[in-house]
Amino acid sequence: MQAIRLTTIYDKIDAIKPGKVALISQRLNETEEYEDHVKVVRRALRNRESAFVTQLTAEGIRHEIFSAREVPE
Repeated sequence: MQAIRLTTIYDKIDAIKPGKVALISQRLNETEEYEDHVKVVRRALRNRESAFVTQLTAEGIRHEIFSAREVPE
């Protein structure tokens, strides 16, 4: 029987040791609010992405979140 080695995305990130990770979200939950009569759009990650970002933070990996609409094709 051959052993199967399982790795996670965090193992891969740790091996590469990037200075920063960019998370490009396909689906951010957007809400529009008004603060002092100025429209403010807030974007929140969905469950899986939020769990990923929580783990990145726990591992001390710097990250930035972008909406797919903000990234040029």
